[in-house]
Amino acid sequence: MKTILNFSLGSVLVALIAFSACQKSNLSAPDDATTLAATSARIDNESNKVEDAVNNVASSFGVKLNEAKLEGGIISLLPACATVTLDTVDAPHSLVINFGSTPCLCDQWDNRYREGVVTVTWTGGYRDPGTVINYSTTNYYRGDASDQMDQINFTKTVTNEGLNNAGNLHYSIVTSGTMVTFDDLTSSWSATKDKEWVAGSNTPDPADDVYKFTGTMNGTNLNGVQYTGTITSPLIKNACDWYVSGTVEFTRTNLPTVILDYGNGNCDDQATVSANGQTKTITLH
Repeated sequence: MKTILNFSLGSVLVALIAFSACQKSNLSAPDDATTLAATSARIDNESNKVEDAVNNVASSFGVKLNEAKLEGGIISLLPACATVTLDTVDAPHSLVINFGSTPCLCDQWDNRYREGVVTVTWTGGYRDPGTVINYSTTNYYRGDASDQMDQINFTKTVTNEGLNNAGNLHYSIVTSGTMVTFDDLTSSWSATKDKEWVAGSNTPDPADDVYKFTGTMNGTNLNGVQYTGTITSPLIKNACDWYVSGTVEFTRTNLPTVILDYGNGNCDDQATVSANGQTKTITLH
């Protein structure tokens, strides 16, 4: 008999600590370089954080989706309006995080609103070559207020490609998504990356994991202008909320090149955007 386990998401705060704080849209004019870089960074980052959160939720229920080990047990602080459904009987296995169809206030966590569904399926262990893990969101929103929530929907496929020439596990990642701001501006984003596990693979603690990302991306900005992005210096991701270093170069037809620089290793939400001979520091959201 098939067994489906349902849990209140309020019982897995530790598992969801990787989720980003929900923010209302604070993007500037839809055709400037800062907006292009910030929008791409936000969609990219949210897909990473959803992936981290799902992996940790799975681990909290004894499913070693990413070989992580939770410390400190389970803390009941999140609201009962969010649930987790886990199915480890059917193939592929699946896990669903459902924040509901109305804004769900996480008042005991970060006082942000969430709404919608996050789904993951997987065919094998995270370390097993050939394993395919699919992440997706459905009607997923986040925001500071219930009437100011941005919608970010995406699909993400992670495939274990085995060891690379450096002897590190690496994963091919294909992501496609859209963001619709609460004031109805739309941006699209897709990426093809290689994710190399460069540190922490010999321990069960995700806090010491370090990944290096290379690859390309493309999409349309909030003003409908098409762009192409190339990771010109590898993006480095550790336990921090954002990439801690690396650069992405965006090109657009008949417009200045835009460079997004995540910095030199500091764990913060700061980056710089350069275009047309000018550089601006931005706060990532």
